[in-house]
Amino acid sequence: MLEFLEGRVEEKRADGAVIRVGGIGFFVHLSSQSLKALPSRGEMARVFLHLLLREDGATLYGFTTPLEREMFQHLLSVNGVGPRVAMGILSAYRPEQLLRIVASGDVESLTAVSGVGKKYAQRIVLELKDRMAGMVSGAEMPRGGEGTDLLREVAEALRQLGYTPGEVAEALNKVPVASEEEGTITVEEVLKSALRVLGKGSNRG
Repeated sequence: MLEFLEGRVEEKRADGAVIRVGGIGFFVHLSSQSLKALPSRGEMARVFLHLLLREDGATLYGFTTPLEREMFQHLLSVNGVGPRVAMGILSAYRPEQLLRIVASGDVESLTAVSGVGKKYAQRIVLELKDRMAGMVSGAEMPRGGEGTDLLREVAEALRQLGYTPGEVAEALNKVPVASEEEGTITVEEVLKSALRVLGKGSNRG
């Protein structure tokens, strides 16, 4: 079985890259997250592989980390989820973000991805939640109770403002939802904190 491909980045495309190994160029489909992490053209790169065989041919899917490949394989195991949808989800969310989304049952974040309807999102959570539970460390576990509901409200507000699913997940991972002295804070306070986080890494006005 193919484990990884190591070679020179020959060309980057919208949905993947050509990796030159010896005198052969292999086209590998990559998520936008992996494309960003891939070295520049002419530099050496290693991508972890998943080979998908079909009647009409073979397709290589590549990942810059073994965890991203594992998440892709988990997504493919869900009934009705094909490689295009799986790559779309991994383009929107880093593997660590997706783990938290599934663990918290955050169907809304999944439906923000193009091609993922509510039924698909619910199926992904239902089939993968228990399977992925052991992959989430204590530091990555979603915040439960009222905090989880609050984060979902804030996430929806941010999406309405035009932020991408990845930007929303990144911001919410950095903002507090409770204080030991004051208890749970309000949606407005968390939203302001998230907007401050997004403002530091964005040129949005």
